[in-house]
Amino acid sequence: MSLHLCVLGACYVAQRVAPVAATQRVAPPRATMVTFNARRQVTSEAFKATKDGLREWFGKPECIEALCSMADEFRMTAPDRVEIVTLIPFPGIVAKSVNVLGVSTDMDTLAMNLTMLSSTTVCETGPKWVRDFFVRILNSTTSTSDNNIKVRWSDEMAYIETDATLNVQMSIPGFFPLPIKRMEQEGSASLQNVLDDQMSPPLAKCRSAYLDWEAGRRTLLT
Repeated sequence: MSLHLCVLGACYVAQRVAPVAATQRVAPPRATMVTFNARRQVTSEAFKATKDGLREWFGKPECIEALCSMADEFRMTAPDRVEIVTLIPFPGIVAKSVNVLGVSTDMDTLAMNLTMLSSTTVCETGPKWVRDFFVRILNSTTSTSDNNIKVRWSDEMAYIETDATLNVQMSIPGFFPLPIKRMEQEGSASLQNVLDDQMSPPLAKCRSAYLDWEAGRRTLLT
């Protein structure tokens, strides 16, 4: 998910909605902390599955990779740790968002949690001053995210459910008075649009990948 584009959009919102202050010599203004929040709950289409099959599937890297399939790059660095990379489109530079996620799985209840442990921005090309400014702005944010995934049953049919939350705290230089409430509303709406667009495809990918894997497993067993 392009969280960093939302942060840049929030910067734009701040400039657009803030009144212009009169020029005067004053003490350096304090930075203002702005918070954006979003939450999205999604359920996959029903599919035929077994608890044993899903338990084995939940333990495979391919399952986690499917749940992170909106990222441009995926790498499993440990049994409980993954790194995902998302390209950030920006004129004149090549930038990446590198996110480390913690993975915890409860095989008894068929539940999984993906939690953001760290998020950094790397710029690889472009003028140095642009890269430095871009990285400084985006790395000044504090982001937290949780994605709780579980399986719900109806007879022999399974549904994968996800409940994702995304929170961003951003320090804005206090060069002018900010309408904090309006800025947080518009920034949260942008963040919500990201979750709305990007939560359903990974569930569909996980569902279809499981069905392909289960079909192959059954073929080997017969």
